[in-house]
Amino acid sequence: MPISYFDANTCIDYTENQYFVKRLEPDSFLITTEHGAWVVLNKREYDLLRLNQLHKDPNLFNTLEYKGIIVTERNIDLIVETYRKKKFYLFSGSSLHIVSMTSRCNHRCIYCYVSASPEDSKGNDMDEDTAKAVVDFIFQSPSPWITIEISGGEPLLNFPVIEFLIDYSNKINKKFKKNLRHTIVTNLSVMDEDMLKFLIKNRVGISTSLDGPKELHDKNRKYLNGSSSYEKTVYWIDVIKKQYKYPLGALPVITKYSFDYGKEIVDEYVKYDLESLRLKYMAPVGHARLWNKIGYSPEEYVGLWKEVLEYILCLNKRGIDFREGMTTLLLKKIINPVDPNFVDLNMPCGAVVGQTVYDDKGDIYTCDEGRAFDIFRLGNVKKDRYKDIASSLTTGYMQDLSSGYSFLCDNCVWKPYCGTCIVCTYSTQGSMINKLPLDFRCRAHKRMLEHVFRKLIFSEDREILMKWVDAGRY
Repeated sequence: MPISYFDANTCIDYTENQYFVKRLEPDSFLITTEHGAWVVLNKREYDLLRLNQLHKDPNLFNTLEYKGIIVTERNIDLIVETYRKKKFYLFSGSSLHIVSMTSRCNHRCIYCYVSASPEDSKGNDMDEDTAKAVVDFIFQSPSPWITIEISGGEPLLNFPVIEFLIDYSNKINKKFKKNLRHTIVTNLSVMDEDMLKFLIKNRVGISTSLDGPKELHDKNRKYLNGSSSYEKTVYWIDVIKKQYKYPLGALPVITKYSFDYGKEIVDEYVKYDLESLRLKYMAPVGHARLWNKIGYSPEEYVGLWKEVLEYILCLNKRGIDFREGMTTLLLKKIINPVDPNFVDLNMPCGAVVGQTVYDDKGDIYTCDEGRAFDIFRLGNVKKDRYKDIASSLTTGYMQDLSSGYSFLCDNCVWKPYCGTCIVCTYSTQGSMINKLPLDFRCRAHKRMLEHVFRKLIFSEDREILMKWVDAGRY
């Protein structure tokens, strides 16, 4: 029921927006809303809000109206528009398209979520006909932004078809005129100068994995024969960054072996002139389902993340420009009016509506990790149309189950900035219905979001963190 607020000149009807509350300190309450607004109130202010006594503090009324914590005729359109911007990915079509060029790989990473086949196996590469059908399917997406991410296995093992896919997509984009980007995720081990020059000529974004110093990297990421992969990785990082002066992104995947190397992981990235790292927790699919051998608790992961974050903040204070990517992502979701559209932190998740994935046979999956389970297969590019896949019952179920309204997320203060993963839920719990107390991501994200908010509200590190928000990608 609307409440009337009177001042000397105006009568304003208002109602409370749905909001969530977290007490951070005895006299400090964090208030968040579904559309991503937030404010910190002291106990007196919070009591005025919850007891409908805002007429006693006109300045507080104005602040809460501006933020959208309360709803009036003056701000309702702005609240709706803000919410629409936060969820824009639901209405524009899939923009990220991950194409697995091969399931073959020359590595045996202990956490591989696709369970890649050996390098010398046969019948596991995408051919040109399939690549053409994949690209034709991709361009059926109504999104004006298209990123084609080339992955594997190790995609460079099928480089001729990579060349075809990039050339063909550039060619047909002359008709569609989309904002088209290509990226590649590679372990760099079979890179050569001709491949690199082609990628640079076509402005392909390059990403790789560097798990830390040699002894750590080689525990996680060995060749099939058990030998070291470290030297090839850092050699090509050096060539790309220093000789060609071309941007390159990298991230470390965290295993139980990483916990003694927090500072050393950062030093390794700084050593090779990388601008940031994002401590990537493992997805519990593929080889990483052996969680009791290589895994860890959410509390252990967050402890390492905090340790690394503090060290990076110290480097910033010493004039070294470096960022932690997960922190940067959370900051962008908290601060920016438009969501960064990192599909792993979206709710509903990015399955199909934010990203679509294609394997070497042209089979279509909800997301990258979804390739590990046939239940997340949606169709095939040679038989199905994008419109039918995007509007299918399976896609609808995925969005419903990852919306947060199917379980307790809908009453959580962190919901506007968090995300769910149906594949991880299915892998660890045997069901797509999430039991949140058992969910690694939920338990980790809650702790991380609270830490980031505390940094923004109470810490002298706020100025550094705000620079990270403006620094570009994560």
